[in-house]
Amino acid sequence: MLGVLLALPAGVALAQVGNWRLPFIILSIASLLLAPLLALLFPKLPAAKPAGLVGQLGLLRQPLFLAHLGLSVLLFSAMFSAYTYFGAWVEDALGLSPLGVALLLFLFGIAGLFGNGIAGRFADRAPIRATVVAILILVAAVNLAALAGHSLLLAVVPLVVWSISHTASVTLGQIRVTLAGREAPPFAMTMNIAFANLGIAVGTLGGGRMIDAHGVGAIGLAPIGFVLVALLLVIPIGRSAMRSTSGRINNSASNLV
Repeated sequence: MLGVLLALPAGVALAQVGNWRLPFIILSIASLLLAPLLALLFPKLPAAKPAGLVGQLGLLRQPLFLAHLGLSVLLFSAMFSAYTYFGAWVEDALGLSPLGVALLLFLFGIAGLFGNGIAGRFADRAPIRATVVAILILVAAVNLAALAGHSLLLAVVPLVVWSISHTASVTLGQIRVTLAGREAPPFAMTMNIAFANLGIAVGTLGGGRMIDAHGVGAIGLAPIGFVLVALLLVIPIGRSAMRSTSGRINNSASNLV
């Protein structure tokens, strides 16, 4: 979260004072310098027995787990079909200077910290419902911000809600898929990151096409399309989760009897 909070506005600012390659160069150098420090200073954690290769790959034969990965693709497509073009939209719609864009991105990231905390409160108890609520709020916030026109005052509240729901959706996605792949959590999380990156690529392409066709003011249209498809996938996932929960409850009751 701190990386999102600090790196994005810093990268925009560096790109404005230098050129667009400068943030990538600095990020590469910083990563190379930090890698040995992580290896030396990261705390030693008690080793848990990991699932074997067969157990890990077994997740990929579970339709429910694959459905969760597909949902991650659609949700991240919805999120990043707008978020990728956030800086361009701010500059065009709100008329901010490059420094103003960087500052707004910084404030956007700060608001996102609250989304991380909110998601943590609900993710374990109701990950599917929390995911649906978060993504619907995000789509509404993006479109309300776009409808604010050139008024920063009208856009403030939707932007704060957008940031909170965006960060919450990222956190919920990780927890949701990890719970679905509880037999091999590290593998499940790794797969989710891979499919989330696929969703980012798809969302960037879809959002770019929509903006090319209708202008940057249409930043909220592509997320609507992706979310409508995602909701069709949520229905069977939710039903399967309810059957699984009901089965565990019945098994527990039988053991007690």
